[in-house]
Amino acid sequence: MSDNLFLPILSLLLLISGPLLGRLQIWPWTTGVACSLLSLLPAFWLLLRRPLRRPKLTLLAALIPVVGFLYLAGKALYLPIENDVSTDPLNPPALTWAHSLRSADDLAINPGQLATERVMPGPLSVSALPEEVVGLAEKLMQAHGWQTIRTPTGLQAVATSFWFGFQDDIALRVQMGAKVRVDMRSASRSGRHDLGVNRTRVEKFMQELASELEKHQPKAAARLP
Repeated sequence: MSDNLFLPILSLLLLISGPLLGRLQIWPWTTGVACSLLSLLPAFWLLLRRPLRRPKLTLLAALIPVVGFLYLAGKALYLPIENDVSTDPLNPPALTWAHSLRSADDLAINPGQLATERVMPGPLSVSALPEEVVGLAEKLMQAHGWQTIRTPTGLQAVATSFWFGFQDDIALRVQMGAKVRVDMRSASRSGRHDLGVNRTRVEKFMQELASELEKHQPKAAARLP
């Protein structure tokens, strides 16, 4: 292989093979992350080398891992460290399914209150029937590609990320009262910092669920303070 092509191809292969082989469970996610970081070495070398050979291919192979790294590093520095988010941090929905799915290498499930530096997303107050809420929520989860099971209190689910194949455990709790209250929880199985993934998932899903409930029954759902 020409020396002009070796470094660009090596950089892209390291960037792609790291998460891909981790997703296929050929090696642990930590190795996948390390492999992706290694793609920065030939990338920086390509950018520093003068004169640039095959400039279009060089810039493509070099900038993709560099831009990706800077984007993730920026999120890691900007966002508070968290990996377990719930609409009810004082009494979060139990991750019952996760107990049988998590291995000894995964994070332990927090059975108590959730500590956070940010305000948690709010729950929903719903006038629809609990069975209707669970049915709509289940359809939405499955549309996102999440694995789901029903429980006496609502739903449990597992979401798998596209790139690295990270798995997060999800619980949706439906409680009867003057109105039906809907709470959600999303927690990472690995890593201290989720880069805002769990919080974004909870916020977007609760918005989607409220929207679907309004379609089926106008003014059925409202965000609680």
